[in-house]
Amino acid sequence: MTFQRCAWWLLGFNVFLFVGCDKPLSPDVLALRKEYLSDQRPSDPISLTDAKGKLSQETDITLVGRVGSGKLDPFAKGQAQFVLSEAPAHDHGEEKGHDATECIFCRRRLADAPLAIVELRKASGEVVPFSANEALGIADGQRLVIAGRGKYDAELNSITVVAKQIYIDSKK
Repeated sequence: MTFQRCAWWLLGFNVFLFVGCDKPLSPDVLALRKEYLSDQRPSDPISLTDAKGKLSQETDITLVGRVGSGKLDPFAKGQAQFVLSEAPAHDHGEEKGHDATECIFCRRRLADAPLAIVELRKASGEVVPFSANEALGIADGQRLVIAGRGKYDAELNSITVVAKQIYIDSKK
């Protein structure tokens, strides 16, 4: 094999490796993304703290929060469930270099805020059997707006939301 031929072969192989090897999404995952992910930001989302007082009964709600609790992996394995925590106010928490774990205002706000467990359910009521981060392409730390049906549990200081629509408000 000549040098030129070898060089072209290596170039073609590298293009294949870097361009052609993305794992295609399954039809089930594509259907989940189409059903739940939205390009339109739901109107008038409220914080988890504000929702706590409005969810004495199960009701429709639109929440804004940040994926994760800062302690553990926020995603359930093999189930479309994840943890959402109080998000800093947009004008405060999106500043370059801002770290909510170091900011005295954010730490105080997070201390009393409930966590939300977000679930994606089939029409039959079962939790969708895909990990939410893999199926929806969401990541720890992302700011999301969730529209769905929720209820507050005072004993656990948590909100459970069955999502109907998810909008990714920030990439990180």
